[in-house]
Amino acid sequence: MDGVKILCTELVLIHHVTVGFGGNGWLEFALMYSQTDSNTDFGFGGIMGSWLLTPDQSFFMCLLFFVGGIFTPSSLERKGAAEFVRDKLQRLGWPVVVIYFVVSPLSAAFRRAMTIGGGDVLSSVFFDYSVTWFLMTLLIFSISYAVLPFPQVSVPMPSAVQVMLACVALGAVQGWVSYYNFSLLACGPQMQGGLPFDVAFFAAGCIAKRSGWLEGIQNMAPRDFWLTRFAALVTVVGTGLSRTWLFGLETLGYVVLRSAWFGVMTGGISVSVLHFFAVHCNSPGRWQSLAGQSQYAVYVLQVIVIPGVMLTLLPILRAAGYPVEFDADCFFVSSTELPQGVIVGGWLYTIVLVTLISWPLGYCFRKLPLVRDVL
Repeated sequence: MDGVKILCTELVLIHHVTVGFGGNGWLEFALMYSQTDSNTDFGFGGIMGSWLLTPDQSFFMCLLFFVGGIFTPSSLERKGAAEFVRDKLQRLGWPVVVIYFVVSPLSAAFRRAMTIGGGDVLSSVFFDYSVTWFLMTLLIFSISYAVLPFPQVSVPMPSAVQVMLACVALGAVQGWVSYYNFSLLACGPQMQGGLPFDVAFFAAGCIAKRSGWLEGIQNMAPRDFWLTRFAALVTVVGTGLSRTWLFGLETLGYVVLRSAWFGVMTGGISVSVLHFFAVHCNSPGRWQSLAGQSQYAVYVLQVIVIPGVMLTLLPILRAAGYPVEFDADCFFVSSTELPQGVIVGGWLYTIVLVTLISWPLGYCFRKLPLVRDVL
């Protein structure tokens, strides 16, 4: 599970950096550098949206909810309901409060000062839970599990086909959610890997450990794990090659079918990742252990590290002859369009520095007094 957490967290970092350099989506806690040819499928943003962001979004947060669910029943049994709820409020609740009331407004003011300069900095301050939507949702799931009378059942591990069919059904539900723009628990409408999957994966995690699913994943029959790999490959490649027409229609039936297709991607990649780490990365190693301990802090601290690194890129670009400017009305999105080569270079620069800074910083930060009881 350490390996899965590390992979998913690193992908979250890369995902958010990519959005900041022209990928699909909106990055509210950092900067967004505009690019030339941003609306074409062959620009950097279009390529990354098809081949990185869509596959990422389909599975990485689901798996983090799955991992969270795995440790929930044993933690509840060990601590009791009252202590379990107090612990979750402390470990998951405090980061949400600090990010919302302290980090987000200070970060917004600082970015305003660094990108626009003087002026009414306070007018740019806003409060946002940012990436801690995951912690808020996990907190609600965990407390619900503790206080509601869920039966403690043992369920045989589903086959690969059953997992894929379940994900297709969840994808169809996700399509309906996306079409009607329905938002709940701070989880906005998406076409892949959204709230229905988060609920199902957390529930599956709660069942998995008691039912021996982790051992079952380790001992999957070759036909099962090759089926999931094939399904993942077909959906990723199919989505990448068919992006132009895949996102062309917005009728309810088409959106539901498209999201069901993405459900195959979610199931295929998720099972493939779990099987790979269970078989090939299941030996205790010092670096994996240290990174596993730092994972939670790395996830939270990205709201500081990513914008900090992106801001260091500004003087470099300006010194290189690219006068990057930001609009006063939308100061986190550059009004200057940068060439594709510059965007790619800035993307690589940011990913490397964010990765090299985040993991050691997360490990050291969680050792601080008071912080160690939370992160």
